[in-house]
Amino acid sequence: MDIGQEERPYVLEPVVEPVPGAVPAPVEPDRVGEPIRGFRMWRLGSSRLRHRRYAPPVPNPDFGSLLPFCDIDQIWQARQRLVTRCAARDANGTFFEHESPDPACRCGIYAVKRLDWVEEPLLLLLADRLRDHAGCARRRPASGRPEENWLVVGRVSLWGKIVEGTWGYRAQYAYPEQLWLLPPARIGGGDKSAIEEATAVHAHDLLVVLRHRYRVPVGYADQDTEVSKLLGLDELGWFFSWRLAASGAEAFLVGESLLLAADRASAVRSLVGGLA
Repeated sequence: MDIGQEERPYVLEPVVEPVPGAVPAPVEPDRVGEPIRGFRMWRLGSSRLRHRRYAPPVPNPDFGSLLPFCDIDQIWQARQRLVTRCAARDANGTFFEHESPDPACRCGIYAVKRLDWVEEPLLLLLADRLRDHAGCARRRPASGRPEENWLVVGRVSLWGKIVEGTWGYRAQYAYPEQLWLLPPARIGGGDKSAIEEATAVHAHDLLVVLRHRYRVPVGYADQDTEVSKLLGLDELGWFFSWRLAASGAEAFLVGESLLLAADRASAVRSLVGGLA
């Protein structure tokens, strides 16, 4: 993710701590005010089970967690500010020891200034998944079965040391402010227009766990006009737009209402596990 031409960094102390229930981080601010707001995307922990070699599967503790977008990113822990760290190394393989984000480095927590600019990282991730899927299908046809990629976009609060660019920010601290669960991006397979009941159930459970885990507003993508526009863009529409057609939106909303009416309290408790 590129944030464009960068300006001089500054340190921002928020008036109100953005993390629900957390103690404010000690900073020496250049400014005091509202956190910077930006937009970004995440992969989502969507597997209920963690499979192990030579052992039975166990419940996946990352179900409903915001996972790294790339190898040097970090898992966003629930109810804790994300603190950036630099993953760059020198020629000897030693990590650089500087405060992140550093103006001379590319480290930091990234976010862009406009929601529609999240299109680029979404496309990069899905293009990589499509390439990997095509490679598996070509080498081993039996392993090239369809896959679903569950993703989240959201607005984040940024504070601490901030490096601002033309298109976005690199920050020292961050926490989600609002999240939108995207319909799963399907790669491979035949009919992509059908929404199975199991998919609606899975989407509902992910939404419930996201809300409970991070204690922030979480909604479906088709319930927000701007997010729906993002997924309807020409390139992303190849993966998403069919899900936002009238039939797809109705299926998700009907599934949501039916599931909310049903007694799923015990199921939700098992999903969120030890979260208070």
